[in-house]
Amino acid sequence: MTAAEYRVVHFIPNPVSGARVPVAALLRAEGRIRVLSPEHYPGAECLGSSRAVNLLRAIRPQLERIDDFGNLPESLGPLFQLGHVQEVAMVQDVDTALRRLLFPIVSKPKIQRGPQRARQGANWLERNGVSSDWIRGGFRPADVGLESKVKIATHFVKGNSGLLLMEPIVAAARSRSDVLGAIELATTRLRSADHVLNSAGFERERGFVAYLLPGSSEDAADVARRALFNFEGAGVVECGKPEQAVAFTSRIRQIAEPLTLN
Repeated sequence: MTAAEYRVVHFIPNPVSGARVPVAALLRAEGRIRVLSPEHYPGAECLGSSRAVNLLRAIRPQLERIDDFGNLPESLGPLFQLGHVQEVAMVQDVDTALRRLLFPIVSKPKIQRGPQRARQGANWLERNGVSSDWIRGGFRPADVGLESKVKIATHFVKGNSGLLLMEPIVAAARSRSDVLGAIELATTRLRSADHVLNSAGFERERGFVAYLLPGSSEDAADVARRALFNFEGAGVVECGKPEQAVAFTSRIRQIAEPLTLN
């Protein structure tokens, strides 16, 4: 039985984490090159953000037109990488066999109903002495006098001493893949918010916090810290650790309360 060759096309939705998601395969068989794609592309729960989902959807027509087994088109950019050459047996329906191998159909688990992460984060803050008058939801650059009205962070507090953008992470009683997705979503949003503020010329002091709600593991905190590595002004708070929780809520209070002159 002869063999065909294939190469997997990987998508890197978050360059910081470096995680690769297979989104297509180039199959070279019988003198022709065919592009194989999954029946359904991954959603935001896998890719980490709706932005990554939209990018993948926009790129799909280019993926399906690839005709070079050796290189990807430059127009795809650095977020798409070509894997090494592998062999697959030339069975009767090699296309279907390879699709099943590379893109298995996974049934989605039932969604556990409950407060969304924004609500869970706000609930924790209120239970720990943070007034609902201080915390505002859905930060938009327009909130600090910039033009864009697109929401780029879940919570924020602003005051005379600066601006603090916050992303809650719910990690308790979740699978590792779900936790990694939640961390990637939160840290990507914070980095994106910083980029937007920098691009708009925002010069006031600002900080960024990814806060893991109680029940998360030390491993989850380490992953979050690595995701924010080399990100000036950003940090991770483990809300299940009292000393970190107190320092976090005190920081919010200091920013929110108006400065008084003695």
